[in-house]
Amino acid sequence: QQAPEERGTYSNDFTTLEIRSFWAVCQQSFLQKNPYTPPKFIIEYCDCYSDHVRRTYKSMKELNSLKSYEELTKSLIIECNLKIQQELAPIDPA
Repeated sequence: QQAPEERGTYSNDFTTLEIRSFWAVCQQSFLQKNPYTPPKFIIEYCDCYSDHVRRTYKSMKELNSLKSYEELTKSLIIECNLKIQQELAPIDPA
């Protein structure tokens, strides 16, 4: 199995608890919407979501100050959902 890709360090003030809490909310959301989601998918998505938030925002205060989470949702879809779907799509041998 391939080693995880290193994404570098993050320059922000998130605590370990905040990052783990964000990841746990992501996992719970996936399981509420589809309780049969394979763990591999949840891990891929929630890791990507957490990494995106850590790269984009400097603190929970900044994240919580968003007037709308619509932009965050759009950027997560673009950065994570589409990327992971392409990575996990079966390769057409034709």
